Amino acid sequence: MNPKSLTLQTAIIVILSVLCGLIYNSISKTGISLVHKPLNLDSGSYLTIVQTRSLLTEGRALFIDTRYDDEYEQAHIKNAKNLPGNATREEIMKFFESVPKDRQIVTYCGSPACNSSRRLAGFLTYLGYKKVLIYQEGFKEWKVRNFPIEN
Repeated sequence: MNPKSLTLQTAIIVILSVLCGLIYNSISKTGISLVHKPLNLDSGSYLTIVQTRSLLTEGRALFIDTRYDDEYEQAHIKNAKNLPGNATREEIMKFFESVPKDRQIVTYCGSPACNSSRRLAGFLTYLGYKKVLIYQEGFKEWKVRNFPIEN
């Protein structure tokens, strides 16, 4: 086999592979981004406890508790849904598949030392959710203040 023929065959295989990847990526819900989008969690993404309580009272946000299932089942912010911090990408995407991208979302976990609410908020921002906020003080502070909880 001559080198020109081998080079041409290699080029054809590479081009076909790239085309197949692009086609798959364009029709797949879980395709890989071709351009890296860094997570953007600026300081404006964090809520005070007063702002958080206002959003809950007015029913203007979907609250997501990122603590483990057993902690959530013991008690959580009233009407919050549970999505543990160890949820997979697929579980997160399934959980949010019916949530509109412009829905107000508030994530929280146990305390400021916990990172799962920030990680989830970053991932949701990456997925295109526009109104993702973090209640960083967490459930412990919420409970200390005797704000609405449920078991």
